[in-house]
Amino acid sequence: MRSTAPNTSTRCSSSPPATYFRALGAGQNFGLSRGLTLDSGPLTPSEEHPRFTDFWIGRPLPGATSLTLYALLDSPRAAGAYEFLLTPGATTLVEVRAVVTFRTTVAQPGFAPLSGMFWYGENTDRPAGEPRPEVHEADGLSVQLADGTTFWRPLQNPAGPFGSGLAVEKLRGFGLLQRDRLFDHYGDLDSDFHHRPSVWVEPLGDWGPGRVQLVERPAHGPLDSNISVFWVPDRLPAPGTPLELRYRLHWTQEPPTAPAVAPVIATHVGNLEPLGRLFWIDFAGDDIACRDNGAPDADLQIGPGARLLRKSVRKNPADASWRVALEVVAEAPGRAVELRCRLRAGYTPVSETWVYSWMP
Repeated sequence: MRSTAPNTSTRCSSSPPATYFRALGAGQNFGLSRGLTLDSGPLTPSEEHPRFTDFWIGRPLPGATSLTLYALLDSPRAAGAYEFLLTPGATTLVEVRAVVTFRTTVAQPGFAPLSGMFWYGENTDRPAGEPRPEVHEADGLSVQLADGTTFWRPLQNPAGPFGSGLAVEKLRGFGLLQRDRLFDHYGDLDSDFHHRPSVWVEPLGDWGPGRVQLVERPAHGPLDSNISVFWVPDRLPAPGTPLELRYRLHWTQEPPTAPAVAPVIATHVGNLEPLGRLFWIDFAGDDIACRDNGAPDADLQIGPGARLLRKSVRKNPADASWRVALEVVAEAPGRAVELRCRLRAGYTPVSETWVYSWMP
């Protein structure tokens, strides 16, 4: 039930540089989201930045707990109308209804896009002279399929633009998450990175097959918004045919659909000369905490262009988490290698799947 009266709305005009909007839950610092992206990626030179041109703010009825906003979107290749139903709280919800019409063919439209900043973290080197151990608004991309399978992709700060996608038949949700909530991992009294919200996209209705596309660009400081993630459907309407999508955004400390198996809690990366990498992948959860060494084992996949030197799976006696240590060497520099790892007991997965794109 809508909590606004459509005939008592206020119209506002604006000309922002793109379709950015922000929200936050109680006790959080601001995160970032967007309405639409067009051809965003390292190999799409025709990237276009639609903008919201006009807004209408519905006047809430007495006792209402939500606020409805309407916006028009425009760009040379797309036009759209958006409805936002905002419900603030400890987790702030924004229910979005978007109707977009493309004026011409778009190779890679990005729906329900999220943006954020990742400068450096536990899986990267700290810049010289920087006192903070980590600086990021999110430390990973989480993708959950309809059958409950969950993927975790730690974010990176690449030397050049880098894109990676995960094909999905039926999506339960995806989000940029800030899993690391310990203040001393950041040490920043002003930016409150440990209070930055995780933002989770929950599809409403069946979006069909497509892919969750991640684009990472170089960041040179904490003001660079270098991370983008969005949904790209496999089937796009012809130019002139409207496409409607509905979804719910959660600005939260914890995602609404936590994995049913042990999540990844940390990724550490070290160099091995000349073309090798050492990966420490830590998993933690109640089910694996009670298991002894020897079970579970690691299910590992290494893409073309690299080979495994050593692998070990050990329980950490300090906190009952489990660490998978991998030593991997590349055949040649300059070719991206995808790694996947999860814990399993027998043939049963007992952790989410860690996914990492490594550029030797």
